[in-house]
Amino acid sequence: MLIPVNSLPSNFKPYKFKSFKMKAMSLQQAIDLGKNPSLKDIVKLLQTLVGDEIDASVLVPVDVKYLVAMLAFHAYPKQKWDLELTCPHCKEKHKRTITMSDFPPVPSLAADDPYPLTIDDGKHVWELGYASVDAWEEMVSKLGITKDTDLDDLDPAQYIDIVAPYILSVDGKNERTRETLLEIDDFGILNLMLEAIKTYFLDDTQAEFECPKCKKKYSVSLSAVEVTQYTPFLDKTAV
Repeated sequence: MLIPVNSLPSNFKPYKFKSFKMKAMSLQQAIDLGKNPSLKDIVKLLQTLVGDEIDASVLVPVDVKYLVAMLAFHAYPKQKWDLELTCPHCKEKHKRTITMSDFPPVPSLAADDPYPLTIDDGKHVWELGYASVDAWEEMVSKLGITKDTDLDDLDPAQYIDIVAPYILSVDGKNERTRETLLEIDDFGILNLMLEAIKTYFLDDTQAEFECPKCKKKYSVSLSAVEVTQYTPFLDKTAV
């Protein structure tokens, strides 16, 4: 089976290609991937599934996570996750059964939005974009970030570690990025970068639901179902 990939959370902004196809994941590949694969492991698998259509190593974290979720969904399209959700408006707790089809890849950058994002602080011109898988995993490991971590709770001294992987260039060069960040004397600029990163490059794919009590709509992130830690072939309830 060939799976066409015509939409991604990144809206293909970091890439020269605008679509590609990949094979479905085999039983052996799913077993080899395991229940809690790293993004690097997933990228290696994706490369075997896309062949020579694209270079999978250029895929950014948000797309890698979505693609492995897509593979799980195609392996068992009837797979469901039972979640206990809490409405952020009225705090009503309720259960909801969801599937992968509840999570369309809604991009944070529209087709006509510029990429990379540019910030000119009068001293330097910064270009911000998606971090690579390697840089992202290094940052997560260094800071001990989990899916439940609120970046606003981190020490401001750690902001440099968060921002640096997303700086694609400074004044058109990709040298001395960290050193130049440390020279910033206007903390508002650093905060502006962090807010841009949180808004455009860390956003998870969302599903929108309506609270059964207050009837207001709210969003749930794809990471809530931990689909990247899920091996569909090993779950008999999916059959």
